[in-house]
Amino acid sequence: MKREPAPPPHPLLLPPGTRVGEWRVLGYHGHGAYGAVYRALRVGQEHAGPVALKIALYPWDPRFMREVGLLSLVDHPGVPCLRGHGFYKHPAGTTHPYLVMDWVDGTPLYAWAREHHPSSRQLLQVLGQLARALEGTHGPCALHRELEGENVLIAAGSEVRT
Repeated sequence: MKREPAPPPHPLLLPPGTRVGEWRVLGYHGHGAYGAVYRALRVGQEHAGPVALKIALYPWDPRFMREVGLLSLVDHPGVPCLRGHGFYKHPAGTTHPYLVMDWVDGTPLYAWAREHHPSSRQLLQVLGQLARALEGTHGPCALHRELEGENVLIAAGSEVRT
């Protein structure tokens, strides 16, 4: 069985204070198969609050530009808004696309369910919100390909954000 090559580790290791375009990294949040997510602030507009800065693990990853194109078409309260995008030149010389979205303070779906022991009614409300958010994403002919419990956040008041 042939293994996929491991992604280069450097995009995961951006220390706080690193500048990526007009954004300053506050800290590492997590990563998926294709990108690392950081909490960041826009330089000079720190009062506007944090954003999610997602940087491609692979240099020049075309999936990020497709995601930017699709996110620019989505306008739904259950989907974080695209705030910016660009390319980050890592000190090692590689260039990685990035995108910036609204920061969502929330709990991943499965953790929320374990913590709150929701009733059937609450679960149906959450699933209804999730279905409407997916409809908003799929409306512009996009397909959310990473729909999983960790990517569905429940904000205060049981508001769903994907």
